[in-house]
Amino acid sequence: MKKHILLDIRSLSLPDDKEWLRHLETGAAAGEWLVYLPAGAVAAALYGGDETLGLQVRSLLNFCQVIPARESSLNHDGDKDRDCGTRLDDAYLQSIPVSGADLLITPRPGLHTICPQAVAPAWPLIRQRLDASGTPSPIAFIDLARQQSEVMVLLEERVHRVLQHGQYIMGPEIVELETLLAAYVGVRHALTTASGTDSLEIALRTLDLGPGDEVITVPFTWISTAEVIAAVGARPVFVDIEPAGFNLDVAQLEAAISPRTKAIMPVSLFGQMPDYAAINRIAARHGIPVIEDGAQSFGATQNGRRSCSVTGIASTSFFPAKPLGCYGDGGALFTQDDALAAKMRAIRTHGGEKRHHHPYVGMNGRFDTLQAAVLLAKWPVWENEVAARNRLGARYTELLRGVCGVPEVMPGNTHVYAQYTIRAADRDAIAVKLKEKGVPTAVYYPKCLHEQPVFAGLGYGPGSFPESEKAAREVLSLPMHPYLTDETQLFIAQTVRESVTP
Repeated sequence: MKKHILLDIRSLSLPDDKEWLRHLETGAAAGEWLVYLPAGAVAAALYGGDETLGLQVRSLLNFCQVIPARESSLNHDGDKDRDCGTRLDDAYLQSIPVSGADLLITPRPGLHTICPQAVAPAWPLIRQRLDASGTPSPIAFIDLARQQSEVMVLLEERVHRVLQHGQYIMGPEIVELETLLAAYVGVRHALTTASGTDSLEIALRTLDLGPGDEVITVPFTWISTAEVIAAVGARPVFVDIEPAGFNLDVAQLEAAISPRTKAIMPVSLFGQMPDYAAINRIAARHGIPVIEDGAQSFGATQNGRRSCSVTGIASTSFFPAKPLGCYGDGGALFTQDDALAAKMRAIRTHGGEKRHHHPYVGMNGRFDTLQAAVLLAKWPVWENEVAARNRLGARYTELLRGVCGVPEVMPGNTHVYAQYTIRAADRDAIAVKLKEKGVPTAVYYPKCLHEQPVFAGLGYGPGSFPESEKAAREVLSLPMHPYLTDETQLFIAQTVRESVTP
């Protein structure tokens, strides 16, 4: 039987309530529920001067039924069966239950103890009341659709502008974005690329790395980091991670340096930076350049300096799931060095900046103009999203400390939580229980790079990097994005608590 829902819309808190309203709209459009709006409340929202609420109500009218004035009580056939008024003021709702409705969604907590059908506008709570099983619907692991709704007007404007001028390769949006990125990071040069992987390879080619050379990195990361080292003919040399922050263990770095070491490429994993002050000191003593793989840490800081500003060359990724993501592949390189920047630009464009003149072996590593337009449309909300990630990550830690292993923010760092990653010995069992409750998870990463068949020839084996191998067995990433509501996050944390083996 379809559920009949009466929605108290006049005291919604937008944009926080947009998440569950979107779920409600999906269910109504699919025919799962019949949603009713009292006419008086609709009129108040449409003409009350709150433009955001008015737009939301217009959207709701596409799938909701409006109850005429003085007919707000429903029977299960959807008919109006008595004269009860539609103002939904506290006096009315406190006097009688909402006759015939299975659910009254209202943000006014005083009504929840008086009206049996009342529920707060938090999606897990709404879903529990709607489903006989009491199981909440799946929660978005990364909610790109929710973000898109925030920037849709500017996104359409930006994309349409590219379609009008037709410069799809290296159009004016590329220079605009690169200028903006360089100023944000605090360096002289930012160069957009076709992907974060291409960025790393361009960096290595710019430093003339090749056969016989070694590059130090970590084994607990995505394969791109070591893949590009092998792609230029060099050899990856791995250094284990420290367990608290999942980043390179600086105490083990110097022992890995040899006469063949031509670069150090630490990874700023999961959204925070390793100890670059110590890494740079060691590298400087040996005259070795440092490349930051900041694919997951754009927006993070260390001692007041932004990720991608603390090494000679730095790279980031704009893959859609990254903190700042486009709608395809993309990346960027950053440097203060004019000569390095010029060479990187040339390698990015088939080895030369001038047409038909190619001093280097290069690649087609250019960023699409349409993808630049997407990032420019997202930029106005970027700082707010970083702040939200900081807050949500800290709250996860507060809710889960003592229940499972939580990521520690290292001294001097801020964290953008590209992933919020917990640790537990029974990781796989917890993931199964969370899935049963509608909470998605992911494992980054279930296998270390030295365990991958492609790197078997490096001579490493089980036990070579105990902290990385232990992390691969224990890590579990929870839903994390800037639009995660407090209610949903609390539900996730409570579900983790219930799922951890005593």
